[in-house]
Amino acid sequence: MPPWCARSMTKWMRAAPGVEGGVQETVTGFPRSTVMGALGTERAWMPWPLNEKAGTSAPRASILRAAPSAKPGYGRVLPPLRSLFRWLARIMVSGLSTGRLKKSLRVLSLCTSGALPDRGRGGIPAWLAPPLPWEVRDMGEMSQKCAVVTGAANGIGLAVAQALSAQGARVLMADLDEERGQAAARELPNALFQRTDIASREDCRTLVARAEREWGRLDILVNNAGLQHVSPVEDFPEDRWEHLLRIMLVGPFLLTKYALPMMYARRWGRIINMSSLHGLVASPYKSAYVSAKHGLMGLTKTVALEAADKGVTVNAVCPSYVRTPLVEKQIADQARVHGLSETEVIEKVMLAPAAVKRLLEPSEVAAYVMFLCSEAAGGVTGGAQVIDCGWTAR
Repeated sequence: MPPWCARSMTKWMRAAPGVEGGVQETVTGFPRSTVMGALGTERAWMPWPLNEKAGTSAPRASILRAAPSAKPGYGRVLPPLRSLFRWLARIMVSGLSTGRLKKSLRVLSLCTSGALPDRGRGGIPAWLAPPLPWEVRDMGEMSQKCAVVTGAANGIGLAVAQALSAQGARVLMADLDEERGQAAARELPNALFQRTDIASREDCRTLVARAEREWGRLDILVNNAGLQHVSPVEDFPEDRWEHLLRIMLVGPFLLTKYALPMMYARRWGRIINMSSLHGLVASPYKSAYVSAKHGLMGLTKTVALEAADKGVTVNAVCPSYVRTPLVEKQIADQARVHGLSETEVIEKVMLAPAAVKRLLEPSEVAAYVMFLCSEAAGGVTGGAQVIDCGWTAR
């Protein structure tokens, strides 16, 4: 520890009278173990006696020992000295006072107990919050990002919007279901909702224009809107077939076309196309859905090649069956087409090829999307990101 740091700290550190060996048990009213845990170390060198007011004399270069914390906090994750110096610098820049030091120690003690501080909110200034551990910091660089998520009123789209909002991103949620979409947006900080029909060219243009009007930028586009129709090809309604392709292929193309100029201008962007395992393999009675998802894979690869040198990555996420309203409706439709019970559809049709015999949860897919949106995924582009419980491994 540099001498100036030690002087500043030890100015406020005094031993309680009667402590054997002159090793204090409290520091400005806080238990010694809390202080040392907050500093992220079990040992701290102090280059001179600390106990002059207590009438005792500690050896030069005293070592303060603290019991290991039961719940290691941030200091255990980050290198201790880096955490300590960064924390001390924040204190010294604004002036060291007993009140400020106590408040800082209180914040850091929250971290050692496993409680995440609210950075800049809830009464804790952002400058007091300690650095985040790498696993949170890498996934949490969203505070300045602006995102559009389609199909965001429920299911995967809602889970993605919630995850982005939780990391501080501003999210424009789009869906045809205005009632559910508005209700969902009200529950999230920094979230807006716009009723959008992805099959409409004008609605797609208006959605991206609103993001530009609200924020002046668009960093993340998640093309998630989708629907299903189960029918043999000879009975498949022609208008319905075209409608599915407009929502799951033409719509993502239009939104990508309108969003790319803003991403190119900032030389950073993330486009996530929600495909499916049916973008890789086929199932009977789903000709429109399978065709749209295979086409979306082609769009993903093409745009990834065009945008690579402009800082924009484009990926397709291919999950197996996810527990969403869309899949719940499919169960009933497939039971009708196959002449099976709904339980038999789940066991014999949906999960039979899977190695892991369960439905995915929307939050699992959202977590993968968050990785693809992060800086850590800057080299991941143009691929099919498969989350299918081993469905396509056979």
